[in-house]
Amino acid sequence: MNFSLPKLENSNDFEELIRDLYAFKFKNPNLQRYGRSGQQQHGIDIIGIAGKDYVNNANIVIQCKNHVIDIDDKIICSEIDSELAQFNKSSFQKDDYNFVTSAKNSEKVINHVQNINILRRKNGLKLISIMFWDDISRYVMSNQFLFHKYYGDQLSVVAPLVFKIPDAEVNTRKTLLLTLSDFEDNTKASHTLPKLKEICISNMGEAYKPTQPYNLYLGISRNTNITFDQKVDLSIDASSYFNDENNLEENYKNLVKTLNQLMIVLQDSFFSKRLVMFSDLEINFALIIGKILRKHRFEVDIQFKEMFLTSNKNDIAKCQSQVNETFLPPILVSDRTAEDLIFVVNMTLQTNIIPDIMTYVKSWTIPFLFRSYGILNGNRVENSAHASSIANDIATKLQNFQSLGLKRIHLFIAAPKPLATLIGHELNTLNTEIHLYFRSLDRTTYLKTGILKNNTFGDINL
Repeated sequence: MNFSLPKLENSNDFEELIRDLYAFKFKNPNLQRYGRSGQQQHGIDIIGIAGKDYVNNANIVIQCKNHVIDIDDKIICSEIDSELAQFNKSSFQKDDYNFVTSAKNSEKVINHVQNINILRRKNGLKLISIMFWDDISRYVMSNQFLFHKYYGDQLSVVAPLVFKIPDAEVNTRKTLLLTLSDFEDNTKASHTLPKLKEICISNMGEAYKPTQPYNLYLGISRNTNITFDQKVDLSIDASSYFNDENNLEENYKNLVKTLNQLMIVLQDSFFSKRLVMFSDLEINFALIIGKILRKHRFEVDIQFKEMFLTSNKNDIAKCQSQVNETFLPPILVSDRTAEDLIFVVNMTLQTNIIPDIMTYVKSWTIPFLFRSYGILNGNRVENSAHASSIANDIATKLQNFQSLGLKRIHLFIAAPKPLATLIGHELNTLNTEIHLYFRSLDRTTYLKTGILKNNTFGDINL
């Protein structure tokens, strides 16, 4: 987000916020307010008195100072000294001490805390920590629960987190069933256009307006048993491009060319530049179709569980992505400079693909970097706005790695497939090759299906 959270005026609300924040931070739901204003609190406002810190097996002790207006660094340092002196006389002095202030981040205050910790280390005491409003604000904006609980009624939102797809009132549609190979030949593809228009007009009935471009409902599946019949105007079977694992890269090129032909057909002025999509796709196919939709300047609304995700940012509010890099030990296969990056999007609720990828690449002899990204809230895509921000964040990271001198990014994705489509739609100019991998049909290894970069496919300029 491009703004800073306003401070909470009420000190009681501030302490409640900090209690909730640390409950998430330390995975301890048992944090409690310690006493009340006017009582002897020994420099303590919040404590894990009903349970232990689930991470470090130690009680949590927190002192809160709500500095709504700017305050001099010397005063904050004096407050730290005063509150810590009380804490050192209490029965909790062996517990972890956290000083939390809504003041701005200060180098002088940090240095003061470091000097305190030097003395505490010499005396065998636990070190203390400090958190400023910058840290608090960043954490709150990355946590949907905290953000909406404390700021839902204070921040104006001009667009919703979810949205309504166009023409949703048309519940049952006649469906034109085709295969993707029907679009390989230009002449054959053009013959489908009149019939498709006829079905679209029929599906809208009296709601059809010739003066308005038609919002096409499109279904694409790699499974012959899934047709999206009566849900979409056009349902396309793409299964033939995935049946032969021995020719994946050639099939991948043909797949992209044919998808490009489909989009050229849909460029007809009859159709709007907005597609409503239902899909059952391989993860790489989902990403590629998003990239091709962007190339042809289509916006896409794509079904995900009981809602739709959208590439159209005008329909949804800004939202924090919560995308976070997972710590992994460095992988060194030589002392040469790495020009390759293994980039893992690990965003499913139950599957961790890291061990399988580590096994897959263990025989590689090239030097490479390794990055894995998940979502802080447990890999849950919460709404359309959240999905859009995740897609933007991941696409930005992929594009930013170009500046590090990397020549190849090896992309492994475990994520909702509609989310992969949005990631593809966010990808702009690519100066680094993106090598695409997905699990084999028997789920025992990974297969490379192709390379995505500018001009990869000759006259098809992605």
